[in-house]
Amino acid sequence: MSEGKGREHISSYIKMRTWKRIFRGLLSRIRIWFRWPERLFNDPEESVLAMYIGLVFCKGLMIYVLNNLMTFLTDFWNLNLKEAAAIVNLQEGLRNMLQICVALCIDAYLGYRWMLILSSVLYSAGLVLLAFSVPEYFFNNGKECPLKDCFKTLRHTPFWEGLALLIVGGASQVIPLYSLSFEQTKVVKAPKDSGPTRVKVACCRFVVKLGGWRQFLQKVIRWLCRGFLIMGIITSVYGFLSFKNNWHQRYLASAIATVIGLLWFLCGFPFYGRRRLQPSPLLTMTRTVIAALQKRHLNYQEHLGQLHRHDGEDQNQLLTDHLE
Repeated sequence: MSEGKGREHISSYIKMRTWKRIFRGLLSRIRIWFRWPERLFNDPEESVLAMYIGLVFCKGLMIYVLNNLMTFLTDFWNLNLKEAAAIVNLQEGLRNMLQICVALCIDAYLGYRWMLILSSVLYSAGLVLLAFSVPEYFFNNGKECPLKDCFKTLRHTPFWEGLALLIVGGASQVIPLYSLSFEQTKVVKAPKDSGPTRVKVACCRFVVKLGGWRQFLQKVIRWLCRGFLIMGIITSVYGFLSFKNNWHQRYLASAIATVIGLLWFLCGFPFYGRRRLQPSPLLTMTRTVIAALQKRHLNYQEHLGQLHRHDGEDQNQLLTDHLE
């Protein structure tokens, strides 16, 4: 009996060790797969480019949808041009104004990556609400509303909630998306006496000067982001032509594409490194204005050249000795 129990313990131990090895092998493979952008760009800070490029593509989809928002309001909700233009101008104006608050939140609280995640969630939620605000869900006689009841019925639809989410999401996405793409690499000027250096990218080797590689990489990032943005717009134009007048599918397709791009971005999130918060420029500007207002009663010299010293007097004065 003891020998049988010993064999069972040995076999269970071997099975457990085997499963641990398999699990560790899978984890190592997954980790290697997540690390391929870092190996491609030879810099952990630039590895984020390959992971968020899907969101740039989705941005192109949403550009086409938002640019045709007035068409949606005039052709399907039968709003007059004045009402539709007021709604579109309102969402564009609020989206541009909210970018100041977004910059404060990015610098002092969330950082670029968390703000990009939040904006993508708001965008997809807003598009889903717009998808369920089409007239066919509120009128039984057809896909268009009667002329007299259009604006009244629009008030009771999830259109306004979806539009509010799109405004906040659009304002939250502009700054982090631009900063993680066009400002991902900094241009370093090459010294005059610098020699050529060999650089390896994936399977290719290049001979560049010190600093020239950064300039080349920044150009690649710019053109790559522009290319994916244009591809998103072209895909939305030709893809939405197949939907014809079905705006429900247009909004849902854009929302699904945004969710897929967000999931792709989240795949590499554990390897992006720690977020680094910095003092907000708005906070610094506010403190400067407050300090200037508090010291407005102080008398300064008439000439700017006499702010820090008086002619003929001791030059080893403090910088604040000119204040009375």
